[in-house]
Amino acid sequence: MKRSGFKNRGMPLTARTPVRKVSKKRAAHRASRAGKDEMAYMAAVKEHPCIVCRRMGPSDAHHCIHGRYGARKPSGYKTIPLCKWCHQDGPEAIHRGKRSWEEKHGPDYSYIEQTRAQLPPEILATIPEGE
Repeated sequence: MKRSGFKNRGMPLTARTPVRKVSKKRAAHRASRAGKDEMAYMAAVKEHPCIVCRRMGPSDAHHCIHGRYGARKPSGYKTIPLCKWCHQDGPEAIHRGKRSWEEKHGPDYSYIEQTRAQLPPEILATIPEGE
């Protein structure tokens, strides 16, 4: 039997994705009532079309990054729907050029109220005060 020359003997040809470990603190938050409400909010955001180009969903829930300093990710209540192209994949995606995206579209947090105007009242009722 002739060998094909592949060096992955016995390994599947599919790409292996690294397993992301969730911290105990994050796992506890996700299991709590507040965490479940936050996840439901982000799921509702993802159902809407991209807030920038209006491409139909499902979209990504983008955590707003403009005007934020530090490494901590903002809460799930500060998310807007962006398609993959506007979020990560396109040449002008927000995660490819934060400053250029802001010059073209304005700060991402300016879309939060527009996003919330599209959400059903039962989802809006779960937003904690100050968010």
